[in-house]
Amino acid sequence: MFVASLVLAACSSGDEAARASAATLGSGEQTDGTGTADMTGNSSSAMTFSPVDSDADTETGGVDSDSGADTTGIGPTDSETGNVPPAACADDLAACDAWVLAPDTGVWNPITIGGPTPLAPTGEVLAAFDIEAPQLVYVLSATDVSVLDLETQSWITKLDFAATFPNIGDDPLLAAYSIPGHWGAKFEGDANIEGITMVSSTTVYIYRYDIEAETFTFGEASAFADSWFTPNAPPQGQLRAGWLDVTNAHDWATGSPEALCGAAATETGPHVPIIAANQVHIVDAGSCFEFYAPEAYATFVPTGLPGAPDVGIVGAGAYSETQGLWLFRGT
Repeated sequence: MFVASLVLAACSSGDEAARASAATLGSGEQTDGTGTADMTGNSSSAMTFSPVDSDADTETGGVDSDSGADTTGIGPTDSETGNVPPAACADDLAACDAWVLAPDTGVWNPITIGGPTPLAPTGEVLAAFDIEAPQLVYVLSATDVSVLDLETQSWITKLDFAATFPNIGDDPLLAAYSIPGHWGAKFEGDANIEGITMVSSTTVYIYRYDIEAETFTFGEASAFADSWFTPNAPPQGQLRAGWLDVTNAHDWATGSPEALCGAAATETGPHVPIIAANQVHIVDAGSCFEFYAPEAYATFVPTGLPGAPDVGIVGAGAYSETQGLWLFRGT
């Protein structure tokens, strides 16, 4: 049995810090799984990354970049190809793909994401997570993975979901988040590695992402932790979005770990906000990994600001320390 947590990351080895991506989401028997997927969406066998074994080989093996696969996303962009997105978001919110709350602003900006139209998600957006250093977001649908450049606000690559995350199969995802590489490095981990957590209504999937190699490696699949079966926890089948904030620099999480569980800390640091139904459930991810009492989506500090999307259309979220909070339209 293994419970991945940021407490384990702080108290244990640096390798554990880099892979402690479940933040008390998962606690269950590890399932079998090997393989990596690179930015082409191709997969290759590799040494299994096991959160249970702190001495496990973390080499991904990757996929040869000389495979010839086109991962640039470069293609025709003139209006005759249909690759130029409509510039109608400012006039019609139904045309918006995402809403952005940039750092140190008090209003959401609705946007239509640019880039070649074929690189946009196919069908409903189910989950998303950011990769902090290169300022990317991976936006997941049931069939594909669209990669968003946060600086240019454009799609740059599209991957096949099954090839990129073969261990998930056809289990529908509901939310995802990432642990920044710099956070793991604080605990002697590798700043080149980000931990990725993706969840369905029943299962927590943990991957690791090698920033330089642009590869994902499967870690484990487990059941939800006990904290998810307490009154303050969100209904697992109603998750809309989630993200990890390791600093709480904006004071969006206002609870006290001391009051929550008797921890020494009086202010929340690392935490995971989870949007479920029409509420936001915040789980402490720095002290005791319990849920605070939920609050309404409309009164949660960031989503209560002007211009926030209606909770009913939110399909995924991602938080970048440099580019702000992003909420993506689900359908």
